[in-house]
Amino acid sequence: MEYDADLAQARVFLELLARQARTLARDIESTYRHDPAARHALYSELCVVRRYIDRLHRRFPDTAGPQVRRQLVVAPGTRPVLG
Repeated sequence: MEYDADLAQARVFLELLARQARTLARDIESTYRHDPAARHALYSELCVVRRYIDRLHRRFPDTAGPQVRRQLVVAPGTRPVLG
């Protein structure tokens, strides 16, 4: 199997994005509970991080687990149906 530098970089970047998403989610639930403006800013950033993760999974399907791969089969421009 040929080494794919792009795939390796995608995996590293996905790990960093996942870590950032976990931090943002934790901060939304705890630290900024009583500050709606801060909570909204964190939520907006979390949405951006999730979009980056989704784009990387679409570009590099080998980085996604089986459940994510099933969701990626949905036609472009439509939302996946969970469940």
